[in-house]
Amino acid sequence: MRAWRPLLETVHIVMMGIWLGGLLAATAVAAIIFPAMKQLEPALPGYAAYTGDHSKLAAGHVGAKLFLAVDLLQLVCAVAGGAALGVLVLGKSLERRAATTVRLVAFALAAALLTFGLAIFTPSMTRPMREYWAAAERGDNEVALAHRAKFAPRHTTAAGLLFATTGCVGLSLTAGAWSLARRRVAIGQEPRP
Repeated sequence: MRAWRPLLETVHIVMMGIWLGGLLAATAVAAIIFPAMKQLEPALPGYAAYTGDHSKLAAGHVGAKLFLAVDLLQLVCAVAGGAALGVLVLGKSLERRAATTVRLVAFALAAALLTFGLAIFTPSMTRPMREYWAAAERGDNEVALAHRAKFAPRHTTAAGLLFATTGCVGLSLTAGAWSLARRRVAIGQEPRP
């Protein structure tokens, strides 16, 4: 098992880094898209009969695709990173120290948040969003606004879920890197700059 440890550690650290990068990038892109669309004041031909704000429709379509891609990225990173970490745990290859505990707990919380998001929260948010889009496309303004009213408050929960997952992934990554650096010092090797 010792021979596989560097590979497994690398897989876990790389997956956590990609996962964290995806979450941070999605947050930044969403923060740019929605205000930019508002400034552009688009008029969408496919929604010509809808009298509501077309910038929210345009930004929502782009944002939905962005977050779908990030959800798939998260799933891949969680499975690959979790498998690597699981093999390390089962092979008793991780030292017992506070950083290891933090790493494991933070990863477990990130995986739980992702599971909740993918299995429960996202479907409950996507349904009224798609109904809003469909009603807006038909020009059924009252129904569109009713569906948007169901969908809009979920943004706060979505943001909280995103920030909590980002924090847990970042913490797991940091604790894993810290643990690796401490291990090198413990066996008498100075970390390379």
